[in-house]
Amino acid sequence: MTEAERRAMRGLVATLLGNPTPFAAADLPLDLVRRHLLAPLAYKAGVAALRNDYIASSLQAERRAVVLSEALDALGSAGTPVILLKGIAYAGSIYADPAERPMSDIDLLVRSPDMPVAERALTRLGYWRAGSAAQSSVTRHAITLKRRDGSIDLHRHVLHAGRSRIDIAAIWRDAEPSHIAGARRPAPVHEYILHAAHIGRHEGLVPLVNYVDAARLEPDASDRALATLSSQWRVSRAVDAVGVARRDLGDGGGERGHLLSFPSSDEILAGALPPRWLQISRKLRMIDDSLGVIGLAVATVRGRVASRKIRS
Repeated sequence: MTEAERRAMRGLVATLLGNPTPFAAADLPLDLVRRHLLAPLAYKAGVAALRNDYIASSLQAERRAVVLSEALDALGSAGTPVILLKGIAYAGSIYADPAERPMSDIDLLVRSPDMPVAERALTRLGYWRAGSAAQSSVTRHAITLKRRDGSIDLHRHVLHAGRSRIDIAAIWRDAEPSHIAGARRPAPVHEYILHAAHIGRHEGLVPLVNYVDAARLEPDASDRALATLSSQWRVSRAVDAVGVARRDLGDGGGERGHLLSFPSSDEILAGALPPRWLQISRKLRMIDDSLGVIGLAVATVRGRVASRKIRS
């Protein structure tokens, strides 16, 4: 990325994070904007060159709504309650125009005991399991189901079992009606924490639209209440790191390095993966305590064992 491209990207991202910052649209690296799932938002921010991307996203959003409705009908008929997670919960809510929030799949949370019933209901719609064999382990947080016109990540949790102490029962208890019939969404403070935990699970290197999500999701709860709950759930490092990254990205030019614990804002902008040793360092530093590290290790081993059993 050239210096002019970097400045343009920083200005666009700062603007989308709520800090209007001049940027030269002609200098934007459009392929990078697309990789960060920002093309529709950039078009709305005045980047005319991305008009076709916005139109395509609008058509995809319309089709996605049909696919989601069909899936929710099937799950409802099977008696399986559903909570919307991530992009599918945001399109049409914190993004009034669903086209502004592209996504690669639909994320749905069901109760862990309901996973087999939910998978069978979706299989009857033509979905097949497409993820790795390790997803068969109950320690894994989700399974991936695909068909020609859609992809669904069916979640029992947001993180691997044991990695955190996220209170999944509280998430179900406090879930609120969503803008989509047949599904709920997490309470605002829960939704923000889950979103930050998702970013932390990927060591911060997620498409930049995720940081725009975080800015729009920020709950009305006090900083102390947010800190207390994220600490109780053992995801405070991720929540804190996402807050720092948002500030770095949102000021349009500031840079504070986090080398061993979290990527710098320039790294997030570039979107390139670091060396494997640094990924592992950051993954471990995003876990709040030693029990979480042990939990992640156990989940990883059990996933590999499940994978070997299936292959054999």
